[in-house]
Amino acid sequence: MLIKLKNQTKDQKIISIDSFGGNQLDAAKIGTYINDHKITIFVKNYCLSSCAMYVLAGSPRVIISKSAIVGFHVPAIWTAKIINNHDFNQDISEQVKSLDRAVRELYSKSGKNIEILRSAFYESHIHCVQVLRRDGKIANMVVSPEVDVWIPSRNELESQGWNIEGYWPNSQAEAEALSRLYLKPQAVVRYGTSSHRQPPFITMSETACPGREAPPGS
Repeated sequence: MLIKLKNQTKDQKIISIDSFGGNQLDAAKIGTYINDHKITIFVKNYCLSSCAMYVLAGSPRVIISKSAIVGFHVPAIWTAKIINNHDFNQDISEQVKSLDRAVRELYSKSGKNIEILRSAFYESHIHCVQVLRRDGKIANMVVSPEVDVWIPSRNELESQGWNIEGYWPNSQAEAEALSRLYLKPQAVVRYGTSSHRQPPFITMSETACPGREAPPGS
């Protein structure tokens, strides 16, 4: 993906992107490349999860079309740190360190406040993390958030260094209308930042996490 992006942007300064997300470390590297080359990004339909948190974060100028949705998802950095704090294997810890360095470098170079990712973590309302093992070691983890996509307000993004042009939802109703265009019907979308945010209580489980309850305030 990174090689393809480089070939596409060698002689141009604007790219159009539609992405539901993907590997967060790769996305951070792409975001750094975009920042180094001062590339403008145009979001035609959707840019979610790692696309929003890392690829868009690298762009000095982001243009959003009228019908596009841009949303944050649970950042792996803070989730994986929870895993590490529970004394799980060192492999997870090294992965976290690599991602943490890449993301902090990206946000520092792009002049954006990394605290927006902490907000995304809290606004996702994680209630359970399932640990998947292979040969006794952690192979993966499944996060169960109450909120699938968090959309911060334009003011919050701009106050933390983002340059957003074009459309941005102004309410929970507008955010939900956008989600119905691209996301599954059961997807939970939250707009804006909670006024009384508390650290989540997260259950660590070796088995499947219980079904999701309705998110607070719904």
